[in-house]
Order: sequence, then C-alpha cells, then structure tokens
Amino acid sequence: MKRIKPMSTPYQLAYAPRNSAIHFGKWLYLSLLTLFSLLFFHLLFSNFYLLKGEGFVFSDNRTVALEFDATVSQLFVKEGDQVSAEQPLFQFDGFQIRQNIAQLSLNISQLEKDLLQNQIALSETRAQYKATKDYVAFTGNLQSALADLEKKHFVAKTEMAQDAKRHFDAVQKMHQYEANIPQLEIASQQFQKQLNNSNEQLAALEQQFNQGKVVAPVSGIVTQLNFTPGTLLQKGQNALQIFYGQPYVYTYFEKSSWISYEIGDKVLVKLPDHHGYKVGTVVKRLPLAMPLPAEFQPKFKPTLRNQLAVIELPADVLTQTPLLSTAQVRKPLGFGLISWLL
Repeated sequence: MKRIKPMSTPYQLAYAPRNSAIHFGKWLYLSLLTLFSLLFFHLLFSNFYLLKGEGFVFSDNRTVALEFDATVSQLFVKEGDQVSAEQPLFQFDGFQIRQNIAQLSLNISQLEKDLLQNQIALSETRAQYKATKDYVAFTGNLQSALADLEKKHFVAKTEMAQDAKRHFDAVQKMHQYEANIPQLEIASQQFQKQLNNSNEQLAALEQQFNQGKVVAPVSGIVTQLNFTPGTLLQKGQNALQIFYGQPYVYTYFEKSSWISYEIGDKVLVKLPDHHGYKVGTVVKRLPLAMPLPAEFQPKFKPTLRNQLAVIELPADVLTQTPLLSTAQVRKPLGFGLISWLL
C-alpha cells in the first residue's frame, strides 16, 4: 500500500488593510440601509403608533386699546415686561378727548341753566294756577251772590255781566296754567335726564383720560407691543396685550393619526428652550368646529379630530418659556400605560 506523503502547512496570507475597509464599508452600508428603511417605515406608518401635533405656549390675555384717537408721548414698558395691575403702561396726548371734555362741560353748564329756568317757570306757573283757581272760586261765589241780589232788584244786570266776564277770564287763565304745568314737568324731566347722561359721559371720559395715562388692567406679561412714542393710536386699535394666569400649551393634533387622546392623558412636549421632551397632561379640549355626525365617522378612528387640546405642564417649565413659542407634542402608542406604570 502506497504511503501518502503528509502535506505541508498551507501558506498563510498576510493581513491586508484593504479587506478591513471593505468589511467596515459593508457594515456601514447595512446600517445606513436599515436606518433609511426605518425612516421610510416611520414616514409611511407612523400614524399607526404615534399621535403628533404642533402647538404654542399661550394663556389668558387682555387687550389694551383706547376709545379715542390719541398720540403716544411716553412709553413705560417694553415687550416681555412683567407688570402689576394699575401699573402705568404709557402716556398719551389726548387733544381730542380734552376737547370733548371741555365741550361736554359746556353742555352740562347749559343744561343746568336750562333746567333751573324751567324749574323756576314751573314754580311760577303752579303759583299762578293756585292763585287763579282761588280767584275763580271767589268770582264764582261773587257771581252767585250778585244773582241773588239781582233777583231782589238790588243790583243791575250790567254789573252782573262785568262779574261774569271776570269769572270767565279767570277760568280761561286757570285752564291755560293747568295745561302748561304737565308740559313744564315733562321738560324738567327731559332736562334732568340729559343732565344725568352728560354727567355720566363726562365721568367716563375723565376716567378714560386719567391724566393721560393708561394703566395695566391685570398683572401679567406685556406682549404684542406694536407702537413707539409719537405713534397715533386710532380709536379701538390694539395697543398691546397682557398675558396673565397659568400658561398652557395649545395643540392641534393631526387628523390622520389612528391614536386618540382623552382628558387626563399624558403626552410628550418639546419646547424650544428645553432639552428633550417634558411630560404634560391634557386638561381640556376646545372645539374649533362642529364635528361630523357619528354615522359619518370611521368606526376604527377617533371621532373628535377637530379640537384644540390644552396641555398643562409643571409651572416651573413654562415660567421661562416666552409666550407664543412653538412646541411639538407627541403621544406614542402605549405611552399612557408606560407613564401609569412609572
């Protein structure tokens, strides 16, 4: 039997850096392909497992506006300032309102004069009516007495005719005074009503004028300040707004997502001046339009999709966040259960 000669040790290839680069390139390619596939899957199917929304930081607000035209002469605050109630905001030169106050004061003086003259005329008419009424009674008694004497032939008929004429004239004057009294009373009431209205208007104008200063109606933060000294503010034009109270994140969620939300649900909120997401709570839903009837809603999707969600965050999170800042809100599938377990 022929003996097989043992083979020698195979030749071992030396280490080649090029092979290592190819190996790394394969892993990099596979990683990028996986990442692209995940991103593509997320873009196509994220509605199945993620509820997304865009919102902004907001709170209750009061608008400051003038009820007359005026020119701003001095500004005491700037955008973002924290102000207290009754704190001066700006000074204005209200030439028109000062002119209105002066004109209204003149009107009030004239109304007071007219009212006084009418009351004097009313008092005189009442006194004349009473005197004429007494005179009518006197002439009536005198005429009756003369009639008795005429029957006894103690007086002539000519004297009775003169007394009858005096009685007739007195009765006529009495009726005139009696008719004038209600007219003067109505005129007095009208003058008094006009005087009261004018005094109320004057008090309102003086309160609006307030020595030319506009003060803050509530304590809060000054926003939307859109004027400078020298600006002419028109009547009813919004001068600025004051945000006050607890700030919230107002969010409108996408309608295409299959994930629903309810009041009390936990969501993730990303603010521009904070790193990472913060956990917030849905505390309210504000309807933006009438929802469709239930029979027109898909049975496998939430029905309330046209609502603005109000999300509450811890107070210390929003105190340093400017109002009207944008926010991103997310609610992943099962996040409520996870937050409940944690």
